[in-house]
Amino acid sequence: MKSFIVIAVALCQLVICSSAEAQFSEAQLGRWLKRFPQADTNQDGVLTAAEAQAYRQKMRSADGKSGDVRKTFEVDPGWRKDRFPAHAVCYLAPDEIAAVYARQQRGQEPVVRYAKPSDGALRIVGTGHSFMAPGYKTLPAIAAAAGFKQPPLLTHTGGGMTGSARYKWEQENGIFQFDGNPTPKLLASIANSNWDAMLWGPYFNDRPEYYSCWIDFCLKYQPDMKFYLSDAWPQLDQLDQIPTSEAALTPKMFEQLGQEKFDIYGNIVNQLNEKYDGRIFVMPTCEAMVLCVKYLDQGKLPGIEGIHRTVGEQERSL
Repeated sequence: MKSFIVIAVALCQLVICSSAEAQFSEAQLGRWLKRFPQADTNQDGVLTAAEAQAYRQKMRSADGKSGDVRKTFEVDPGWRKDRFPAHAVCYLAPDEIAAVYARQQRGQEPVVRYAKPSDGALRIVGTGHSFMAPGYKTLPAIAAAAGFKQPPLLTHTGGGMTGSARYKWEQENGIFQFDGNPTPKLLASIANSNWDAMLWGPYFNDRPEYYSCWIDFCLKYQPDMKFYLSDAWPQLDQLDQIPTSEAALTPKMFEQLGQEKFDIYGNIVNQLNEKYDGRIFVMPTCEAMVLCVKYLDQGKLPGIEGIHRTVGEQERSL
């Protein structure tokens, strides 16, 4: 699983134009060769533009445009049913959920509890990957700069797909791909202690039901909770032809790509808000990245050298 995630994450960085005649630097081709040695079809230790293009075509996903294998994966058909399997942990009583997790804790307390902060900080549970994991680590410093003490956090994160809301629900409940092997790290604490908010990171092909299951469970025990979904920033695999120079990565282009991303996650949030009375919010990472590109173009981001490291080959890139 770990090796699959590494390949999936890196695959979107295999930047190849539609023409094999495009000129790439030796440094770019060298990096791709390290990540995708199988692309070197004649095994001569040198990756040519033609070989890179052929490999990308081979790995194209079902949408016919992206070489990102993260977009093509099967989801258990049980997600389309009205109810999860009867043995799902979410159907147990709070003390039973805690007992399930206690068996994995080797004597440690399975339920995390925090007193309500007196300064207005929120008690947060969350899943996520990529941006979310380091984001959770940075949040206490950001909160401190705003005058809050460290916000109480309890997270269950993973790399790539393993940090998605869908994956974590299956894992915590011991259903579908985790059938009979639950790890209710968040469920045990949500059901047995008080929390103010839940946060998630997005993933490819997300559906509202991947979040409504969490919302329903939280509101059963925490009727005042609110929920926050980080949207996704623009990515080069949205383009039909990926540039070889950052000159093409204009603020206007990023506004368009950002709107595409926001439309996807905005639609999910709108559907959830119709069902849950407007208690779901967007953490606008997409808008933040679009603004950063704009500020960089205006010379207002000192210390940042480029937009995309793979295209511009600048270490300090957005």
